[in-house]
Amino acid sequence: MYRKAVTALAKKDAKKVLLKRTERGRPYLENVDNRLEMNASHAGQLTVFAAHWIEEEREGQPLLGVDVMPLHDSRVHRVEDFFRLMRRQFTDQEWERIKLPESDEEKLAQFYRNWSLKESYVKAVGTGLNLDLQTINFVIRSQLSPEHITLDTKVEVKGDEENWRFEETVIGSHVVSVAVSNCFSCKTKAWEELSVNDLLPEDDALLRNPNPEDWIQFSEKEKMKPF
Repeated sequence: MYRKAVTALAKKDAKKVLLKRTERGRPYLENVDNRLEMNASHAGQLTVFAAHWIEEEREGQPLLGVDVMPLHDSRVHRVEDFFRLMRRQFTDQEWERIKLPESDEEKLAQFYRNWSLKESYVKAVGTGLNLDLQTINFVIRSQLSPEHITLDTKVEVKGDEENWRFEETVIGSHVVSVAVSNCFSCKTKAWEELSVNDLLPEDDALLRNPNPEDWIQFSEKEKMKPF
């Protein structure tokens, strides 16, 4: 997915794209300028990928993060215990909103919506879950609806509203959140489903030779989600 985005947006030869990871495991492109921001996330059988390309160099390059979470899972049978374990991950205001619905199913869906927002932000800033999540408070103004992109959610960091844009969507039984900073002229694009064949180049000569180090590096990646 990363190579496909670089080829399409930055007009780079797929074979010459050098993908590496920071010490915190965030992928980055060694030989592509910082006008291209990309991030991926997966949950179950669904993988999502978001990219942002800036046509011209300018001060204040945007940060980007994406996260996907299921809206329902087996924790619905032990919601109170699960919420007690996750107590420190949300602010008091967020917990009030999460626990507002009457049914445990809806409470869990609210939990995962809030968690997806938090993780998209954390992935964008690149700090990992070492950040004190109770310093980040999301102000949700609208309900989500399938295939519709919600844009009016705001974030407060240590009590102050930050200049971030959040795009939230329900895809099937999952919620997807995209976080973008310094988004002065961002264009929202609907999610597009791609197959493996869509991601591969038509010419096999453009494929990079297999490297066993790729799988080793992926296998050793630290799992960041706390559950």
